[in-house]
Amino acid sequence: IWQGLRTRMLSALPTNMTLWDEYYELRKQELRDGIGVAGSNQFYLDRQEQMDAGCKASWESRYDADEVSAIQSAMNLYYRAPGAFMAEYQNDPEAVLAGAGARINDRDTIMARVNDLKRNDMPIDANRVTAFIDVGGEVMWFLVTAWDELFNGWVIDYGTYPRQERSFFTQLDVRPGLSDVYTNYSEEQRVYAGIEATLDELLARRYQSALPGSKAIGIERILVDSGWNTKLVSDVCKQQKYRRIVWSSKGFPRTATSNIGQWKSTGTERAGQAWRYTLSPDTKYYQLQFDADHWKSFTHERLHMPLGGKGVLTLFGQQQDPKRGLIQANHEMFAEHCSTEYSEVIAYKGANWDKWEKPDKHADNHLWDCVIGATLAASTCGLKLTTSDAPKAEPKPKAQPKPIGGPASKPISMEELWKLKQQRRRR
Repeated sequence: IWQGLRTRMLSALPTNMTLWDEYYELRKQELRDGIGVAGSNQFYLDRQEQMDAGCKASWESRYDADEVSAIQSAMNLYYRAPGAFMAEYQNDPEAVLAGAGARINDRDTIMARVNDLKRNDMPIDANRVTAFIDVGGEVMWFLVTAWDELFNGWVIDYGTYPRQERSFFTQLDVRPGLSDVYTNYSEEQRVYAGIEATLDELLARRYQSALPGSKAIGIERILVDSGWNTKLVSDVCKQQKYRRIVWSSKGFPRTATSNIGQWKSTGTERAGQAWRYTLSPDTKYYQLQFDADHWKSFTHERLHMPLGGKGVLTLFGQQQDPKRGLIQANHEMFAEHCSTEYSEVIAYKGANWDKWEKPDKHADNHLWDCVIGATLAASTCGLKLTTSDAPKAEPKPKAQPKPIGGPASKPISMEELWKLKQQRRRR
């Protein structure tokens, strides 16, 4: 009787992942610059004993010509696609970290959709700033966007709390996480403290453009996703120091029989484009409820709108690196998150709309949620996307005043005119 044996490319992941993170950042930069990988290979050789600690390769001679060991080769595969590596090379599909499904947001297009601004620079045309926080058990994801009155947007920052020293990572691979920062807290306490820390950092920021005479402004609206724990998020947002700017939010998928516009009014709400700010029946506190499918489609359009028009969304093009100075921004992780969902058109009783799906439930889409939320936040501040190309309606001709005495009236004296006015007053 034959019995299968499950094997792995590596016995386990190395224990010193910090050195591997630094190594792969160097390798990616070399590949982008087209100068070969001699520098990253030397980095590995100089620290091989430390970097190999904790793992062993099942096939020692399995590596390519531009690599120096089987462990290095395996880790290169890991960093390219953590989910595929765990499923295909480690034979452990339950440990999949990320994956790919059908996509409507083009990954390469989004990565290249950059402007000439540095990270956290305020565009000279922008006059307001919004942000969104996606809540997780170990990490808070956030994104900040500047806007002008034509609904043109500039993503000026995104990241996590706690901060990560890598340009690409997954939610299951954050180092450090909230549990490392708040060691003696329960999970709910860690998340509460993490939301507060993220909000305090964002609200302390001031943005000022290079335009002479411009004033520094803060973030006008921050939305916080309440999907992780509605009551906990509401408890944070209703604190006095946050109440005016920070709103708890929750997206609802559209169905054939229900969408935000059809919901019964509570009589105490504010409403806008596929959203309403109303009392939540769960927390008895105000919450922003929105049509998730509508705002995903709206944000997708902004990310693919040709430059030069209205409603264009772009990403900062440069950022400051502590070791290399000013470098080109790498939006690989952002583009990966945006490309985890796709939409298909649903038709029902004459109505058509986009229905968004996420084929790989393990894939990280947090920054996609963040850019959607920051765009929605701009709408809550009063921004509307309008077009100037629509034909203007012909002005209606002004009605000509009728003669006082009627169409066939004869000229009347001043005395008769005075009597007519008195009669009208008595009526």
